Amino acid sequence: MTINKISLDNLTGLHHRQYVQSQAQKLLNQGTRDYHLLMVDVNNLKQVNDIHGHLRGDEVLKIVGQALQNLTIKRKLLACRYGGDEFLVLLHSKKIQTLEKVKHELRQEIRKIAAEMQADTLPQVAIGSSQLGESLKSSIKEADQKLYADKRHLKSNSRQLDLFIDRVTGLRNANYLNNQQFIQTEKRQATVIFWDISNLQGFNKQYGYDRGNGILKKAAEAIKVEFLDELTVRYTEDKFVTITFKPGVADKVQRVCKNFNTLIKNRTVNLRVGSYQWQQKQETVIMAVDKARQAKNYLGQNRQENYIAYNHEVEEYYANKEYILTHFNIAIQRGWIKPYFQVQIRSLTGNYAGMEALARWEDPQKGIISPNVFIPILEEAHLVEFLDLYMLEQICQAIVSGEKYGLPIVPISFNLSPLDLEGGKIVNKVEKVRQKYQVDPHYIKIEILESAMTQNEADFRKAITEFQQLGYEVWLDDFGSGYSSLNNLQNYKFNMVKLDRFFLQKSETTPQAKVLITQVVSLIKQLGMHVLCEGVETEAQVEFLKQIGCERLQGYYYSKPMPYEKAWNFLKKSEFKYYESYEEGVYYDKISQIDILSDPFNENSDFDGRYPLGIVQRDAQNKLSIYLLNRRYQEVMEYYNYDNQKLEETLAKDKSLHAEVIKILTQSEHSKTAIAAHLNFHGHDFVLRAKPLAHYQSKVTYVYMLGSLENLMR
Repeated sequence: MTINKISLDNLTGLHHRQYVQSQAQKLLNQGTRDYHLLMVDVNNLKQVNDIHGHLRGDEVLKIVGQALQNLTIKRKLLACRYGGDEFLVLLHSKKIQTLEKVKHELRQEIRKIAAEMQADTLPQVAIGSSQLGESLKSSIKEADQKLYADKRHLKSNSRQLDLFIDRVTGLRNANYLNNQQFIQTEKRQATVIFWDISNLQGFNKQYGYDRGNGILKKAAEAIKVEFLDELTVRYTEDKFVTITFKPGVADKVQRVCKNFNTLIKNRTVNLRVGSYQWQQKQETVIMAVDKARQAKNYLGQNRQENYIAYNHEVEEYYANKEYILTHFNIAIQRGWIKPYFQVQIRSLTGNYAGMEALARWEDPQKGIISPNVFIPILEEAHLVEFLDLYMLEQICQAIVSGEKYGLPIVPISFNLSPLDLEGGKIVNKVEKVRQKYQVDPHYIKIEILESAMTQNEADFRKAITEFQQLGYEVWLDDFGSGYSSLNNLQNYKFNMVKLDRFFLQKSETTPQAKVLITQVVSLIKQLGMHVLCEGVETEAQVEFLKQIGCERLQGYYYSKPMPYEKAWNFLKKSEFKYYESYEEGVYYDKISQIDILSDPFNENSDFDGRYPLGIVQRDAQNKLSIYLLNRRYQEVMEYYNYDNQKLEETLAKDKSLHAEVIKILTQSEHSKTAIAAHLNFHGHDFVLRAKPLAHYQSKVTYVYMLGSLENLMR
């Protein structure tokens, strides 16, 4: 059967009915009887249009149209949009079994496409069929009669397709909200709450739809506990709506979220919630639901918050949304969007170890547009990849420009959105930009949010592997935010883990948080990864992070994000004396990898930071520099009224003590095991154990431990 190119239906991309009918008539004229006609009807499309709007209804028709197009490739069939919510299919088939199989495949394909599109509505179809017989008219009539018989059968199928009941949770469904008069007769103030189960689709892919349905039931259960006498509906696949006339919404929402997390025991799935004070006289219930949804969407990637009420900030965000989308290309072309650079410090030395590039939008009309505003909008519009690749271009230009003027090359990290990883093409796109500027991949550090792991694990793993094979470092960003799971550290090998700023802030007010962050830093190091902490703002935080061995620090304590010129002037002020080269960075990375809570001399010992441990560097002139003392060592030094500086001065002045230490350190370099030797200090005998960690040019760094001091502290 030859198919000529003719005009197609604009919405579905399928043929018009006249074409399929003409092809069927030709087959009849030829006396062919090996074909069947299928009439396909989208159930309840009118309700979808009435409740969600015609854009959602069009989305449903597109899904069914795409499913039919996909089957066209697999099966010998010809499909058209017959009119409204109906489709006509011409199928080459002699066997009834094949016909039933195609019906099943169509429904499966619809479900698959709806999941891939993350559609809020899953189309349900009724199907009637007939063999192409005496006339086209009689064949279509027979298929149409069977179609309506199938629709009656589906409707009688208990609660499964009840117009007002959700078959999984037992709650009312979105159709029930179409009865607006029930809601609007109430005179009390109504609040509309929009609940979204984040990452349920990823959960379904990993564990299956049966377990996903269990999550839906748990969500419904948690909501009903707090809103027992209120109307709650399952609005779409992973979303619920509650309408309440009682106060205390915020507290109830938080209890629901807490109860839900307890019930499901899975940190990758959680509730994201928005609410809206419904102005009943001016707005329909659908308008109110949409504003509650907007509030929920405003949360974006902010994992520190799970609930927000619609307010002026949300309203302004959506007012700005159109401006951002229509001016994004102009902002790129005219340089309104530019990278701001924030320095990263090596805690061991206090030297500059690199910078992070952060996108900033300086708009001539709107002023400064926060990245918290424009990035989620670009992600929602699937434009964020253009932003990220533009930022990479700017970074490469900064590196090349600095090198041209004889400035040191500064390693720079930048973020890739989780959306960039979808489809597996981002690695090649990043490589294309880097090669254009001939920048060594060692100077580009790629930061990826932890949430990306839960969205598409296969693409995430593939991207990490390919980036690292090409010489890039891949950093896990915002560890300690809402998505954090220790399994992520176990399952992936990152070069650096960046602790979220909120993780650190909690440590100042909660003693347990200090214990937790200490153990997390130790765990990351034991897994062979490096660790950086963001949001460092106070001297107390700096000292705490140094004590627990956090390798790199970033935050306002050192610098705010700065435009290119200011960032380089910032580094110039120090005449780059405190900037580490790439080779030095490799050297200090080896040193910083030492975990102060473990015994570097015995992997199997139960060390737990109880013994005085330090790191010392020896240069070509045998000058000794103390880099790190753990908390136990500092306690001992305080006991003797010593600090790092005074200890270094004593080693420099006391020639005999200095010679003894140098001798022990030198012996450790020529031994396969750690060297232990007696040392007299302040009239007391100690045991000094040492072994070399790393070499760089004429410098050697050692880790050492002093024994028997604990007896003096009793």
